[in-house]
Amino acid sequence: PVEILYKIAYDVIAKPILPRMKAMITPLNSGFGDPGGSIKALLRAQAIFEQSPDRASLELDATNAFGSIHRQAIFSELYKHPQLSRLWKIVHFLYSQPNPLFPFLFSLTLHPIYTSSVSESSQPADLYPTAVLDDFSVIGKVENLLQVFDNFVPKARAIGLEINDKSTLLIKSNYPISPELVKAIQQDRAPLRLQVGGSINKLGSRFGERNNEDVLWLHSELN
Repeated sequence: PVEILYKIAYDVIAKPILPRMKAMITPLNSGFGDPGGSIKALLRAQAIFEQSPDRASLELDATNAFGSIHRQAIFSELYKHPQLSRLWKIVHFLYSQPNPLFPFLFSLTLHPIYTSSVSESSQPADLYPTAVLDDFSVIGKVENLLQVFDNFVPKARAIGLEINDKSTLLIKSNYPISPELVKAIQQDRAPLRLQVGGSINKLGSRFGERNNEDVLWLHSELN
């Protein structure tokens, strides 16, 4: 059965380099090899969000990310890393069906998009990014987060991803809201939504849900 072939390929080829694979995407992305990582990421994000009254949270989510991402983008990113050469010969086989390695291949492909979207903003040191697979969250000042959004969208589209209407800019209830801010978000950056007040943990609860659904098999393998 094909499941046995996946298990053999995973145990023989991938498992020996698992720590190396995890190190390539952490601590930014906790969607691979980190059981409970999404909960820890959310708790850290919530604490940082609450430290300053002018901090907001940008929550980006892609529509049908696993089904939409360009296969060639995954292969291209993987082949950039000689330390992952053990996976090169089996990647086409592994990509064809759900398997324990797909969350890693997916996260590896998105990693440079996440990091460059932050680093190309005007104040990257003031931003706190975290991700679980395709759910990307950044905490910082509103004007800087809008730059991250503008950086992220074309990069994501280039590999087949479109953000959906779950994507939200969460600001605190005491943050001054101007007509210009509303326009900048709801008109100029649709489908991004503006949410006033609330908790990152509530807004980001889908992180934990998606993490459980998408990597349950992976977590059982790791344990």
